[in-house]
Amino acid sequence: MTQDDKPMIGGRVRITLDPETPYNRLRSRAANTDQGGRFSFIGVAPGQYRVIAKASGPDRGTVVASDPKSVSLAERDHKTIELTVASPQTH
Repeated sequence: MTQDDKPMIGGRVRITLDPETPYNRLRSRAANTDQGGRFSFIGVAPGQYRVIAKASGPDRGTVVASDPKSVSLAERDHKTIELTVASPQTH
């Protein structure tokens, strides 16, 4: 996960089934990014998912988010997903 071409430390990444329903909502997972902006999910069942990242803005009162990415996972799949969080707009 990056912001302004730099790793985003401590961002929150969420993976949910796509489409998310009240019946599969409990299968969503979240992870925090490390010092390199990396994150991982282990033991995710095969299926179609949506991944989105969010982080606190510089003033901690705002939240910035990435565009959601769709990903299809098969049994024992390993994927690399690049997420970019937009820089907060200044007025």
